[in-house]
Amino acid sequence: MGSTSKYQSSLADLIRQTVPGEAEMARRHKMAMESAQENKTCITHWYPAIKNIVNTPDTMIVPVSTDLQFALAGDPMTPELKEELDSIVCKFHVFASKVGYPVFIKNSLFSSKHGWNKTCFIENEDANIVEHIANICSDWYCVSNDFSLYLVFRAFIKTEPAFHAFYGGMPVTKERRYFIEGGKVIGHHPYWPPESIESPSVDNWEHLLDRINFESPSEITVLTSLSEQIGEVLPGAWSVDWLFGDDGIWYCIDMAEKQKSYVWMDYLKKTGQITE
Repeated sequence: MGSTSKYQSSLADLIRQTVPGEAEMARRHKMAMESAQENKTCITHWYPAIKNIVNTPDTMIVPVSTDLQFALAGDPMTPELKEELDSIVCKFHVFASKVGYPVFIKNSLFSSKHGWNKTCFIENEDANIVEHIANICSDWYCVSNDFSLYLVFRAFIKTEPAFHAFYGGMPVTKERRYFIEGGKVIGHHPYWPPESIESPSVDNWEHLLDRINFESPSEITVLTSLSEQIGEVLPGAWSVDWLFGDDGIWYCIDMAEKQKSYVWMDYLKKTGQITE
């Protein structure tokens, strides 16, 4: 009897150590709210300002608590969190029935796109949406201290991939990153530098990448104009990511504060956009 009580006591101590209490949950919530409000890279800051100005994918933004994200990443799942998760999954299915499959998902800051078919790419209604969301949450908190308070469901933009890469079979497509400051374009480059590619699906991937990375004068004119339209409604310095659909349309798929964005410096130097 004594050994059983001792075991139960040890188990209770373990549970108290692993299950966040009310104070810890309140602390997480406060930190998340402060972080999200200050983080202009969050999609809730820039997307409402641009969605009626340039082409973007149809988008649904759904709040998600930090507690549910931690539960999906490994914390215990309470009945209340399970109810929240079921509501999110229901909203996803409503959105998918409207826009059709595939569907692209992410949080408000991150998609874990290198994982592709295990993270952001929802191919059909048979996909385990909870597993995809959990993978994105886990990956995000492995690489960042910033909090995300939203999940984002987006209509999938069909493209003509040059090849596939990374561990999730991600399509490498025609994408661009433009930098705007004070309403004007101050630089631009293709999204995928050769050194960023891992596990390409074909041997001649460098040649194929060169082809989709070529920036024509007419393309630069179009994307400069579109990017500066965004700059008119969003003051400050930003990166703007564009994806070329197989319908011949450029879509703005992401934005971030410029100081938080990767810059392909060698390309900017090679094309004379900056000098050493």
